[in-house]
Amino acid sequence: MKRNNQAVFYAAAITAVSIIIFQVYWAYNAYLSARNNLYEKTLQALEKSIDAYQVNAMNSLLPCTPGDSVPRLSVFQVMQSGTGHPVMPDPRSVAGHKAPYKSQFTPYNIAPQYVSEVRRLIARAAATLNPQPVALPAIDSLFKQELARHGVTLHFTLALLPAGTPAAKGDIATFINSGSASYVVTAHASNTWQYVLRESSAPIGISFILILLTAGSLWFMGSIIRSQEKIARLKTEFVNNITHELRTPIAILKSANEALYQFGESGNPEKTRRYLKISAGILNNLDKNVDRLLDVARYEDGRMPVKLVEVRPADIINSVIESLPPQEAQTLTFHSGLGTATVLTDPHIIETAAFNLIDNARKYGGDGTTIQVMLLTSATDNSWQLVVSDNGPGIDAAHLPLIFDKFFRVPTGDLHEIKGYGIGLSHVKQLVALLQGNITVKSKPGKGTTFTINIPFRHE
Repeated sequence: MKRNNQAVFYAAAITAVSIIIFQVYWAYNAYLSARNNLYEKTLQALEKSIDAYQVNAMNSLLPCTPGDSVPRLSVFQVMQSGTGHPVMPDPRSVAGHKAPYKSQFTPYNIAPQYVSEVRRLIARAAATLNPQPVALPAIDSLFKQELARHGVTLHFTLALLPAGTPAAKGDIATFINSGSASYVVTAHASNTWQYVLRESSAPIGISFILILLTAGSLWFMGSIIRSQEKIARLKTEFVNNITHELRTPIAILKSANEALYQFGESGNPEKTRRYLKISAGILNNLDKNVDRLLDVARYEDGRMPVKLVEVRPADIINSVIESLPPQEAQTLTFHSGLGTATVLTDPHIIETAAFNLIDNARKYGGDGTTIQVMLLTSATDNSWQLVVSDNGPGIDAAHLPLIFDKFFRVPTGDLHEIKGYGIGLSHVKQLVALLQGNITVKSKPGKGTTFTINIPFRHE
């Protein structure tokens, strides 16, 4: 199963990484596309601004005939007398009057769709023939209007440079003529990358969200796989532990049965009673363990009812302590801050929780351990506590967050020196939650462990 999970995880990881790389590449291309789009828009706006500036300067070159709104272009022509054909005469022949020529201005109507283009052509030609100082503020005003028309809100600064001067990196540049002189008009804007990011925020944002979702899905899947592997490992350990726990009493019962059946020990009343007592104790423990497993199953299925009755917690704890076999190498003390007071609670839950905590302290504490069991009250949060503490070996800090997980046991390798199924503390936590209480633990290696169950007072 572990190999299969690893194969699935690696395949998913490769897929996720490929998706992330593609999304990063796509987002970068979206940024480049937005940057190129800004460059094209800005260059077009600057060129149109220069054309508009030159057209405005030469606006009188296309006058309309009085009373007529159709633009006309008057062309000066030299025509040969007699034929009326336009000619390009030799200037020397014209000067010497060796051939008959005549000249005239011929007007041509301009179709509306070509007016703007004709104006630009004439304006450029006129600017070349008629040197005028370049009014950069006028171009700047027209440039801003063009940028607004293109939806560009970035602020640009214009500069006029002599022709041949290289523009700075990232600047927009185009030419403008004035007489025989040529200039370069440059447009510079700072922090263009921020503007480009804002303009491409939608595709980049979508890519970023997809990257997060992909990475999150990969992490979530990895956590699920690790959780499944952990559960599988814990279940395997649980099966090993429960097999060990069952084989030991079965072996004892089998030995007692063989002694009575095969070796004639049934004729000895004293030995018979001793074997039967041992068998009864083992069967009683097995019955309790089966009940614990059934309680866990009922809780998982939501079939664990809470039966609230008025009981004395001190009586329940005393009963639990008396049911435990004596341990001469350990000291067990009990103090009740509740005295003989009664509380409304479920006695089965309190008995089960107390038995598990005290039994764990005895099993894991070792020889020479002092175990203290206390019942306390808290006036601040209107609750009472069951506290079980010991000065045993304690629990490593790395294992504390896991001790309430089902099937978890502090790792001891393949040794089974301490009996247990790994469900006791998990079951206690579940039962205490049914009473709207909670359980906490404090422990230091070499100093001991303290479990505290806090249960609110309840009233009918």
